[in-house]
Amino acid sequence: QFFDDFEDNQNNWETGQEDNKYWKGSISVRDGAYIWDVKEFYKSDSARSWRDYRNASFITDFDLSVDAKLATPDSQLLCYAVVFRCSPNGISSGTYIFYVRDHQKFAVEYENDLDEDEVLTPWTYSDAIRSGDWNTLAVSARGDHFVLSINNVVVSEFTDDHRGSGYVHLM
Repeated sequence: QFFDDFEDNQNNWETGQEDNKYWKGSISVRDGAYIWDVKEFYKSDSARSWRDYRNASFITDFDLSVDAKLATPDSQLLCYAVVFRCSPNGISSGTYIFYVRDHQKFAVEYENDLDEDEVLTPWTYSDAIRSGDWNTLAVSARGDHFVLSINNVVVSEFTDDHRGSGYVHLM
């Protein structure tokens, strides 16, 4: 069992200044939140940032929930996500990604190569998503069966056997 209220950084989440090929800004733990403060996106088709806590363990069956919010909800391109059962070789080597956009849309993909995403649930409207507010994303994984919820409303349920275990990240 793991819980973090982000009152401090006791779980050693990665923090500090960012200036990579995708974006420039900073990541911090403050005010009860894990914050990506993006100052500038560099021109690219997509920009991603994902993090885990440094004592992450490989997991199989699990129940996970994360409260997330965009501080700038007016962009239709920005989203947040939960990455689960991620390969130890990284996201492009196999992982499930549960994306949520503030404009009340979500999607689920299995990614095994940067150009070969498999859509498990296409971008779908859900009034369970509260624009401009905190949203609770939840994932329940048992074997090859997955149930995904937003604010206690099941939005996707599927069976898929690409990966039976892996890491969890925030994106």
